[in-house]
Amino acid sequence: VLEHIKPQYTFRVLKEIARVSKKNALVIVSVPVNEGLARMLPVNPNSHMRIYTEQLLAFELLCAGFRVEKIHRLSAFSNHFAIKSLLNYGFRFRHVNNLVIICRKT
Repeated sequence: VLEHIKPQYTFRVLKEIARVSKKNALVIVSVPVNEGLARMLPVNPNSHMRIYTEQLLAFELLCAGFRVEKIHRLSAFSNHFAIKSLLNYGFRFRHVNNLVIICRKT
């Protein structure tokens, strides 16, 4: 849900997740990427407040007290998932639209 949180509150939310997580807790974060949000504004049908990139999210997690262990770049939505994966990874035809970061509380 991070994409639905206003940017000025993101660190507060991530710090709270870190606070309530046990030491070495595994945390999985998923956000949409490459969704064309900038082209949609000022009308935003998804109520997304922020455009994320892999680098931005990894940096914010690091600042909040998490260590990134693995990054998955996926095609969101299950319709035609196999075809999307082949196009995305095999041919680099289109950009992935979902980012999943597995991190651990330090």
